[in-house]
Amino acid sequence: MERVYGKTHSQWNLVSEAVNGINELYRNDIKGTRLVANPGFFSSSTILALAPMVREGLIDLDKIVVDGMSGTVGAGNKLDRALHQPEIHNNILFYNVVNHRHSYEMEQELSVIAGQSVHVHFTPHYVLISRGILYECCD
Repeated sequence: MERVYGKTHSQWNLVSEAVNGINELYRNDIKGTRLVANPGFFSSSTILALAPMVREGLIDLDKIVVDGMSGTVGAGNKLDRALHQPEIHNNILFYNVVNHRHSYEMEQELSVIAGQSVHVHFTPHYVLISRGILYECCD
């Protein structure tokens, strides 16, 4: 947690109780818990797209490449020149290419599904749309 997010978790003692909140994969576990971890849209969409291929061994677990494109709403509401409409107009802006925090969530859950270590190279992009998401996942 601290290494990925740069913050100390305020309730570390509860982490072992938390169940991943992707309903399509963990429905029964969610029903029986009092604490659900809410993964982000980048993580959830990647895990859901890749889970069947990972589970069936149809993809190289060391060379998974994910390009995620989201609208600027996904960037939050902080003031950032790179996200200002004149700057991003007719552009695709990649960011946090190395060690993006959601890469760790993707790798964690896909490794559980695979029963072995999975490596994901994830590149997020902002595109000039308000809402929406587009993913390309391949090996």
